[in-house]
Amino acid sequence: MPKNKGASRKTRWGIPKRVVEGFAKRDLRHLGWIHESGFYKKPRGNLRYGTEFRSRTSLMAKPAKKGERLFLHTHPERAATANCALPSFNDLRGLLTMYKEYGINTWVISRVNEKGEEIGRTFLKLRIKDEKKVNQLIGYMERLERSLKDMDIEEREKRLEIEAHKLFRKWRSDKLLSVKFIPMQGYRFDERIDDFVSVREGSVKSRR
Repeated sequence: MPKNKGASRKTRWGIPKRVVEGFAKRDLRHLGWIHESGFYKKPRGNLRYGTEFRSRTSLMAKPAKKGERLFLHTHPERAATANCALPSFNDLRGLLTMYKEYGINTWVISRVNEKGEEIGRTFLKLRIKDEKKVNQLIGYMERLERSLKDMDIEEREKRLEIEAHKLFRKWRSDKLLSVKFIPMQGYRFDERIDDFVSVREGSVKSRR
């Protein structure tokens, strides 16, 4: 009897959904808000918590273990928040660095709303096999960040967000990166704002 691949995938990714939402809702109970959280995953394995430090808008990941090929981390914010399903500057650099150090070439952004519910996932897969090219991209990002060091923090963060969007679109256009937006039930991906929105409510909210 042939395997039901759809059912297998749904079951396999149902467990991570419970794990992600479990962390988010625990944050709400104990902190009153949701922190970012990060997890590693082996092929066909379950999520392993892999966060050294985390806050509402950033995290520091622990080292990956042998055989892990995917890193998932959350972007907690209200649904329909402009650009929130896209990778940040640090996300793009992290994807390159994790590939160089651990061979991890898949990075997943789990979009979590203000209630701790997962509303969608952005799958990023690095298509670069040339280590020299990876080092060139890392070097470019490091030089770009250093060139902005004299800006005030708020202006610098805005500029890095703009640069991240430019890099994301260029890498995707150059086929260095493949991208999939996977909405959860009751949501859809809205290309106009680059975030997941309710199928009933699609109003745009400003980013923090």
